[in-house]
Amino acid sequence: MSTIEYKRIAISNLLVNLENPRFESSITEKEALHIMIESQPNKLVKLAKDILEFNLNPADLVQVVQSTQYKNNYNVFYKTKSKPTG
Repeated sequence: MSTIEYKRIAISNLLVNLENPRFESSITEKEALHIMIESQPNKLVKLAKDILEFNLNPADLVQVVQSTQYKNNYNVFYKTKSKPTG
């Protein structure tokens, strides 16, 4: 059974999850970012405006899994609203 661990990770150590079903196999991180920008421009503009207006909420967490290819990097999966209690 896996254990949940909370830790600070530098943004430079975060990778786009290339296993996302929206991407074709054998795609690079740069190509995946291009696909996200091209396929969802309105959502990205709304997100950017929201960040400019409200900043990022430090209570929001990003779920990541350590990369199997790069020891100090993590694949980003999705954002959760806050740290679970209990």
